[in-house]
Amino acid sequence: MILFICLFNSVSKAQESKLWLEPEIGLSFVQDDLARIYGDIETRQEVSNSLILSLGSKLNYQLKEKFWIGAHLGYAYEFASLDDQPDINISNYRIGLQARYDLLKVFDHFQFYTEIGGNYNYLRSEMANDEEHFNCYTDIGVRFYFSNELYVGFIFKDLISYHSSEINFRNRDGFHIANPIREFLEFPFFIIGFEH
Repeated sequence: MILFICLFNSVSKAQESKLWLEPEIGLSFVQDDLARIYGDIETRQEVSNSLILSLGSKLNYQLKEKFWIGAHLGYAYEFASLDDQPDINISNYRIGLQARYDLLKVFDHFQFYTEIGGNYNYLRSEMANDEEHFNCYTDIGVRFYFSNELYVGFIFKDLISYHSSEINFRNRDGFHIANPIREFLEFPFFIIGFEH
């Protein structure tokens, strides 16, 4: 009963809130030289270029001036080719929830924010059995507002994350703290937001 009253109170206050649709894309072409610089492969190993693509869509409610909640759907795909080994084809489907807090407004149209969230992931691979896992994450993002109804931005993804299974799209085990600059250079993410 208390939960119902709190939910009703939140919904009634949210009538003045804003609903935002936020498509998200991440794209990476990992080349031989770049992979060797980061030490991901041995210099003797021949690696063809690979493609990593992530598409997602978030629906966010702006409950208060700085606080947002929402849900997201996404799909990620990775292809890589190694000499003398089968090609790697991985697809990852995800669904989850997130909460966002606006940290700092530098100018009227320039906003830093942090987001925490979690999602259920279903991973399909031609080389192994299908896998399921949960992922929790913390992101830092930057938004540039063109108007009150439109913004674009970029995200430093998975700065702190937890994966429930070692077999996952990011090849991470348990808790992980990322290097934000390196992660963004290897696999940049961009967003665009529309108010409804």
